Amino acid sequence: MHNGLKREKRLRVRVVFIFVWFCVFGYVNFTLCFISRYDNVILLKQEKPSTSATTTSDLSVDAKDEIYSQLDIGYAVDRHLNTSERYKFLKQAWTPPENYKFPSKIEKNHTRQFQREWLKKYDWLVYSKFKDGAFCKFCCLFAPAGGGVNFRPLKTLVAEPMKKYKNALRELQDHSYKQYHIKSLERAGEFIGKFESGESVSVLIDHEHKNIIKQNRKCLVPIVKTIIFCGRNNLPLRSHREKGSLNDEKIQQEVLSGAQGVFRALLAFRIDSGDTNLLEHLKTTGKNATMIKVKSMTGVALKESLENQLTKMNLDLFDCRGQGYDGGSNMAGKENGLAALIQKQYPLAVYTHCFNHSLNLCISKSCDISCMKNMIGIIGKISTFLSASPKRVNLLQKTITESENSNDFKKTRLKSYCETRWVERHDTLIIFQELLPFIVQVLEYLEHDGDRDTASNAMSYNACIRRSDFLICLAIGAHCFAYSVKLSKLLQNPTLDFSAALESIQILLITFQDFRENSEREFNNIFLAAQSMANNLDVELIVPRVCGRQTQRENMESRSPEEYFKRSIFIPFIDNFLSQLNSRFNDRLKTILPLEGLIPKNNKIYPIKQIFKTSLMYQADINISEQELRAEIIMWQKRWEKVDKLNLPSTATEALCFATNVFPSIKILLQIFATLPVSTATAERSFSNIKRLKTYLRSTMTENRLNGLALLNIHKEINVDINNIITRFATSKPRRMNLKDWSSD
Repeated sequence: MHNGLKREKRLRVRVVFIFVWFCVFGYVNFTLCFISRYDNVILLKQEKPSTSATTTSDLSVDAKDEIYSQLDIGYAVDRHLNTSERYKFLKQAWTPPENYKFPSKIEKNHTRQFQREWLKKYDWLVYSKFKDGAFCKFCCLFAPAGGGVNFRPLKTLVAEPMKKYKNALRELQDHSYKQYHIKSLERAGEFIGKFESGESVSVLIDHEHKNIIKQNRKCLVPIVKTIIFCGRNNLPLRSHREKGSLNDEKIQQEVLSGAQGVFRALLAFRIDSGDTNLLEHLKTTGKNATMIKVKSMTGVALKESLENQLTKMNLDLFDCRGQGYDGGSNMAGKENGLAALIQKQYPLAVYTHCFNHSLNLCISKSCDISCMKNMIGIIGKISTFLSASPKRVNLLQKTITESENSNDFKKTRLKSYCETRWVERHDTLIIFQELLPFIVQVLEYLEHDGDRDTASNAMSYNACIRRSDFLICLAIGAHCFAYSVKLSKLLQNPTLDFSAALESIQILLITFQDFRENSEREFNNIFLAAQSMANNLDVELIVPRVCGRQTQRENMESRSPEEYFKRSIFIPFIDNFLSQLNSRFNDRLKTILPLEGLIPKNNKIYPIKQIFKTSLMYQADINISEQELRAEIIMWQKRWEKVDKLNLPSTATEALCFATNVFPSIKILLQIFATLPVSTATAERSFSNIKRLKTYLRSTMTENRLNGLALLNIHKEINVDINNIITRFATSKPRRMNLKDWSSD
């Protein structure tokens, strides 16, 4: 304790000694610092204290030289200046007098100092005694916070003084060519002109505000164009990095209307700007079409994800009257498929298998005959073989163009056989049949190729093509697919309603039933086409060898090759196709198909009793008694009895125009029938686009951004008004347009 008191006593003595030392030496040389309310600093040096007030005029010449002027450019750094102060610094900035000696600097064993000649050479250069260095007065007052590559902060001659003079002339020369320096000169000239013209401060601020808005709008134009260009060409918005304000959650919520993606926001801006055509185009699909991220592909998980998404869209499944999916087990399964699970809870949500998928499955199942499957597989292999090498592609094109009838052939290359592109599959067979003679010539030439694999494959494919069963199957496929391709294209029409689709299916069904009933006549034409192909290849159509115990191929007796191939290939193919059409369309739709009888053109196909029974399914929507419903159906049919058949409405949408207030229940039933989904091809057009968008490098992309990029990449024909987008952006975030300079943000 005694030692502690001693230490405290010694500490007090030291503090008193230091205080006395400062007082004594401060008497000889004491500096007063006055800080005005305008932050102007004046430093005065007094030799001796005086009882009277001392003014600047009472000082000696040496004392006057030591005065730091309040207009030293160093005081303008990092300060917010008003208009008059800025004008004074431009016009009356402190300049060192002629007898002023610039301080020397030691730089790597060399003594250097600021040269007065530099002030005369560069009129924008000023010296600050307060900061002990040189500044560019224009950049100091008007330059942004950054510039150059990557918008680096501006330091030397702008925010910091130049204090190193080894390469001063080169640095000063380079500074005079900087873009931010040139802009600062322009701003300074405009400022001086407006200030000296006598315009008020409010007018100057207003002019400056307008110029800022104009400049900011100009800066937004290339940004919006870049977003649109990158989206349409499937390019990353920010190269390999995923940082930036566009990915910020607050910006997405406030600017992009709830984080709906870049292009969806652009579409919203355009709609709000008065584009009624786009509004009508996206009235249903823009809100209800979206891609959902799912954690599992089971029917239960898909149902949960679908219900959550519909809840976000304010849609109730209780009002759902139709479901449309493909035939996958997780979608169309009888017990745990998505359609079955929804229909158990909402019975009126009738499931219809996509007509395009159904037709595709009909064709695939009808080709289960071994020789038909082999023919399709061989065509796919040959198409890939001849398209895999530019040398083979050019060889096929050269063979076609050098032929005598080259003008008769519009196609000069084969199409690959695609399982998912239905129309392409039809075209593949038809084109292959047209180019068959040239394909054989190319394969014969490639049999002598120097590459061993190429030669062996060409020989194998050439031998397969010359088989009789291959030529017969090719002729049958090309003939029958020429009918189904028309229907395949029609079913992909987004405006096709349920009744028109069923009518087209019935036409195809009747056509193939006629093929079956008149198989002799129909197959004779097919056999003649196959015979013509065989003659061009110097091949004879022969019946395969028949033996007593044959299990791997058709083994039936016949009097001629034509009869054999008709029995073994053509009739089984037609029977399979008809069976598939009936089971996949008529049988699965039998619960709702009688509603088609409400269409005047089809009112005699279904009896009133059957139409009435089906209509009772929707009694909750109609909300009338059974007697009234039956009476209304009878009156509706009586309404069309005396109308000419040529003038009868043939679709549900056409019949709706005639369902007035006299037939309210008929109108509701026709609306339901017209609402039933025909195809999912419209939604599935985006699948190939999604494969390009969401690659393994973008596996973490969320559904909001994916939807926006998909819309932009798919709907390239939609033009976007950039000015309207910028206006909407400024309205949603007004302060964004009031910033001093976006480049300094």
